[in-house]
Amino acid sequence: MAELLTDATELWVSMRRPERLAAFRRSDLRLALRAVRLVRAVPTPWLELRGWRVDGIAVPGWVALGRRRHGTGYDFTVVRGNGPAVVVELNGQAFERVVVSCTDAGAVAARIAAAAGIA
Repeated sequence: MAELLTDATELWVSMRRPERLAAFRRSDLRLALRAVRLVRAVPTPWLELRGWRVDGIAVPGWVALGRRRHGTGYDFTVVRGNGPAVVVELNGQAFERVVVSCTDAGAVAARIAAAAGIA
């Protein structure tokens, strides 16, 4: 399962090789930590998905990996199953929103918010 990791300046979505292949990515997704404007944990990620799949795979209710196009830009998703997820909203990046499934979504969201310096 994908992980959201941070260091002093970056937030990145660390994916295993099969996830990267399914999402049509050669490497992990890296984003500037200063671009994070909102982070939240959600109980189900499916209501957070916007637009339609451009790259990657999507089977509603089961998996959504890759880039999604909507009216104002692009989102990146690594969603599996019906468990909780973290939604990261961004400013000035290639993606407006990143949605990643993770079992400890509340703790991960709090860690990212603290690293980004947002409440």
